[in-house]
Amino acid sequence: MIHTKPLTLWALRQILSMRADLEVSTALASIPQRPPYALDLLVLDINAGPDQARVALLATLSARTRVLVMAPAERHREWESPGPPVGFLDDRSTPRQVLAAVCGEVAAQDVGPTLSAREQQVLDCIAEGLTQDQAARRLGISSHTVDTYTRRVRRKLGLGNKADLTRAALVGVSAPVC
Repeated sequence: MIHTKPLTLWALRQILSMRADLEVSTALASIPQRPPYALDLLVLDINAGPDQARVALLATLSARTRVLVMAPAERHREWESPGPPVGFLDDRSTPRQVLAAVCGEVAAQDVGPTLSAREQQVLDCIAEGLTQDQAARRLGISSHTVDTYTRRVRRKLGLGNKADLTRAALVGVSAPVC
């Protein structure tokens, strides 16, 4: 993994460590001078280094290395070039979407309580470690409304605290993928 934001790097490592069959061998904040060659998958932040360094990194990877670029959807076109196959993660991907993309899976519909789209958004904000005020600003709603959605999610999932909510969001037991 190469990502410019240390907190995102840490979160990606935590998400991927939830699967026993995955191992994060390298987590860097910038593109190294000598890229690692024996990778099965590279998760690359689109902001990690100048364009030339990213292109050089992709050029040095073997054909068997899969590359997932974390970038806003409007920047995906920048990566339409020959070389290793490139997949994309939106920079606001949920933990479940990250796991599904890394594992090459389509996220399955969950069995159990179904959350509304807004409840799922609030749960995802909690899983990212946002405060109620930060979640409210991101979603364009009041912090009281975030609190209401949080209580609804807790009731639907039978969970007690933010740690339980975060765990539920990370393992993807909360709601179907929209």
